[in-house]
Amino acid sequence: MVVLYRIYSTFFMSHKNYLLLACLICTLSCKKADVASDDEDRNAIFVYIAANNDLKYSAIRSVDQMEKAYRREDGDLIVFVKTDRFSSYILKIKPDNNEGVIASDTLKTYKSQNSSSLDFMREAFKDMSSFTSAKRYGLIMWSHATSWLPESKRVPTTKSFGYDRGEEMDLKDLKTALPKNLKFILFDACYMASVEVVYELRKNADYIIASSSEVLNTSYPYDLILGDLFSGNLTKVCQKFYDYYNSKTGIKQSGTVSLIDTEYLEDLAFETRRVFKKSDRRDINSLSGVAQDFNFVKSIDLGLYDFWSLIRNNYAQIGLVELESALNKCVVYKAHTEYFLNFPIIESSGLTLSLINQPWLLDYYTTLDWYIDSGMDNIY
Repeated sequence: MVVLYRIYSTFFMSHKNYLLLACLICTLSCKKADVASDDEDRNAIFVYIAANNDLKYSAIRSVDQMEKAYRREDGDLIVFVKTDRFSSYILKIKPDNNEGVIASDTLKTYKSQNSSSLDFMREAFKDMSSFTSAKRYGLIMWSHATSWLPESKRVPTTKSFGYDRGEEMDLKDLKTALPKNLKFILFDACYMASVEVVYELRKNADYIIASSSEVLNTSYPYDLILGDLFSGNLTKVCQKFYDYYNSKTGIKQSGTVSLIDTEYLEDLAFETRRVFKKSDRRDINSLSGVAQDFNFVKSIDLGLYDFWSLIRNNYAQIGLVELESALNKCVVYKAHTEYFLNFPIIESSGLTLSLINQPWLLDYYTTLDWYIDSGMDNIY
């Protein structure tokens, strides 16, 4: 999440209003909140915050916003948060308007666990589910992210999600660790509106909210969107995200957001395969059409090209009506500011697509569901 690795110092959170986690825990209620009544229709949202990194103050700010906006009648808001190397916590959010103080109840404490571990993430979700009677819930994933990139000694801090003591989680491990049958996943993290990512996670959630570009460390405005997340008005969530960032000035006016309906992603893969098989272009080096690249600050070594403009500019002669229709069914909503960190955004279809020139990356890329199902082997 955020402008990766804090390239733009103007986006640092002011520390004076937000406490270090050691101070944060002192303010938490020691009692354990009661589990909600046995109501299968109860609403719930889980939040997984992996901020044992340079995001800890931003993470505390997000939790603070959640407390400000939370209403008990909306349902249960269960938050896992880790902001230092020693401890992590499951919190049950309760309403509180005191800025800079986290008042929510501590449900469970963990010692020296890595939030980017597959086994630990699964354990945390299992524990979180024990604190609500809801049978289905939405999920917010909050941290750094690098799209679908695998672990590599060449780029030691790249992996799909999270950053904890130098470790991140591989996309395929993330798919395994995440609960199934989620109402939605909101990625408050960079670069996750890639077709490779959302396709890999298509069976985990009905909808995915994500950004094609980085997400600034001011994060999603949870004080504005929490009620809409509980009510299931995901389009309004995305609209408010866009309005929030579009109202800023200068380089702070930077944001991209997409709402993806995962039901139609397999249709998109089918139509993409049809286009690739019809074309005589069998080498990615022959793809000369220019496309918007959403890797603006080049913090990762990967081109993240706008899906539709890349296909349209290189395969227009094939006939793309069916593919465009499938894309429009997948992307329920999309919006972007005119610029991102002063880089112009010419167009956005709501999803990105990677082209791989590095052999070490291609070895991993060929194992992803998108590569297998969409006919990408026809251009490599």
